[in-house]
Amino acid sequence: HGERVFFNGATWVMITAFLLLLVFPARFAAPAMVMAMIADAGAALVGRKVGRHKWPGTSRTVEGTLAFFVTGALTALLFPGLPLEHRLAAVFVAGIAEIPPLKLNDNVLLPFAAAATLWLLAGTPPLW
Repeated sequence: HGERVFFNGATWVMITAFLLLLVFPARFAAPAMVMAMIADAGAALVGRKVGRHKWPGTSRTVEGTLAFFVTGALTALLFPGLPLEHRLAAVFVAGIAEIPPLKLNDNVLLPFAAAATLWLLAGTPPLW
């Protein structure tokens, strides 16, 4: 009866994982999800602790973005089945996508940005 439904970060992660696998082959969805989630956590931790330089018009910090790139790049090393430059490009695109203050939840946006990048760089094979 009129109870408000609340989605927390974990809920969004589960929904995103499911949607990614509906849209992209697992070889793109899995690394995109893992790279984006670990990089996002790294960005949040560093941004909150040591972030001093805010991107204009947002609460995001340059330090958080740099942490996103570093943790994402390190995580990308765990997925040797795709070219390294593709994995690093996916981390970069997701990191840039995190900066603007968008209404779409980061737990959805960042993995989709990374997966789309991997898919496009693979030569846009069929999605299924």
